Amino acid sequence: MKIEISHRFIADVPSLLAVLASRELVGARAKAVADAVHQDIDALPDYAFQQVTDTFGRIEKTVFSFVLPASALPAQARKILARGAQVQVISRFAPAALADQNALHNSAQTAADFQTDERLGTTNSAQIAFDVQIQGAPVKLSGQALIRELDSTANDATNTETELTYRGELQVTLPFIGKILESKAQTALPKIFQRDCALITDLLK
Repeated sequence: MKIEISHRFIADVPSLLAVLASRELVGARAKAVADAVHQDIDALPDYAFQQVTDTFGRIEKTVFSFVLPASALPAQARKILARGAQVQVISRFAPAALADQNALHNSAQTAADFQTDERLGTTNSAQIAFDVQIQGAPVKLSGQALIRELDSTANDATNTETELTYRGELQVTLPFIGKILESKAQTALPKIFQRDCALITDLLK
């Protein structure tokens, strides 16, 4: 199942990238997950965040890991993930002008493939390769987050509009119920994206 969804922010590219790579956003996302499953944030086991930087201290990759309780999963998924879903979200950063767009579709790419002299926020566009992994589940979600400045004539972030577009593919390789789960995800993903954009907007203020 192909996915494409966009949102516009009042911010420049460096400001938006800084939020997308921040611990603050991960903390907000973790709280949102906890709220969605009616649990205290401390009840989320294995909630963790890691930033990987190069030798110059520039962010190349972030990793967000958490466990979604089985009670929060659809009935069909609980049959496969009786102990819950161990989720890991990996994001790899690179300016769009310097990144190989075809390579970004390959979830096996490493952060080293995207090392350049220009890093986050030095151009008016950027890309983030993302890969969502669910341990023990026949589910794969990967793709790109494309970031581009829409108003390049603005002098500061308060007047600049930047668009964030997620393009990817969700695959559920299960006979019979795979298409059912993909259909449920197709309904849920726009709502999840809008809630995530609200978190990003709050942190941009």
